[in-house]
Amino acid sequence: MDFPLYEENIKRLAEENDLPPALGPTYSALLRFVAEQEFRGACHAVTGILHVLLRSQGLKTELVTGELQRDRNVFNHSWLEYQGKVFDIAIALTLVASMDGNPVFASRDLSTRGPTYWNYGFSSGLADDSEVGVVKNQTFVEFMDRAPHHRNGLWHVVQKVGNRLKLKISLNKVRASHSEDRWTIR
Repeated sequence: MDFPLYEENIKRLAEENDLPPALGPTYSALLRFVAEQEFRGACHAVTGILHVLLRSQGLKTELVTGELQRDRNVFNHSWLEYQGKVFDIAIALTLVASMDGNPVFASRDLSTRGPTYWNYGFSSGLADDSEVGVVKNQTFVEFMDRAPHHRNGLWHVVQKVGNRLKLKISLNKVRASHSEDRWTIR
């Protein structure tokens, strides 16, 4: 991943889209964490973590799950939306490496700042995979609590990335503040 290019494009896209100051650095910190930890195929987790980090800084974001399409390839995926724009870190490390793409920030390809070649919310009638079933049939807090292989579910990842951003995050308070959150299905 070309982090210097991504950082510059995040800054430029944030300015062009008049985005809140917290959005760019938070996205960037999580993108670096995901790359370092090789969070491959973790779109629901990465989307959930970004959602919690941004909401803890006062941004109203929307968790979205649905189909993603490029060329003839369609798969189930999750991403975050803010003011109708797509923010997708996990597309950089998909479950199938040959489908990896450039991260998407404010609905733009983070490498080129041009339109993304992904079609978000595509509807092919593809059956839900087992992970999408989990997302659709649990509350957001249950999903974050039950993430396998993570102490304290995914909340501790929120805290780790939050620490990089110098955010003071109380896991109990942040967990309680998301009790009503649900995924939007597209």
